[in-house]
Amino acid sequence: MSTITAADVQSVIAEAAGHWSKARKVESDLEGVTYLSLSFPVFFGADLIQSRVEVYVDAEEWGAATVIIGGVATLIEPTDEMIEAFRAAECNPITAAR
Repeated sequence: MSTITAADVQSVIAEAAGHWSKARKVESDLEGVTYLSLSFPVFFGADLIQSRVEVYVDAEEWGAATVIIGGVATLIEPTDEMIEAFRAAECNPITAAR
């Protein structure tokens, strides 16, 4: 998959909705930082592409999440559900990097 469209990103976000209880907490390479990662395959046309959504920051004034489709990343604003899952998992945001 060479080009990722806004519709592709929205499709992955929609697939992730309702599944954040299955996200795994990941220790970042940055000391003191953890994030949530939710991986799953998504059909794009006839191709089944590995996709994931990662949530790094839950701050109300600035949030950060990424949709990764077939290795291509797109920065997004996290949904309320992503933020709630991030907080419930007691992740340490990227802003906590030492």
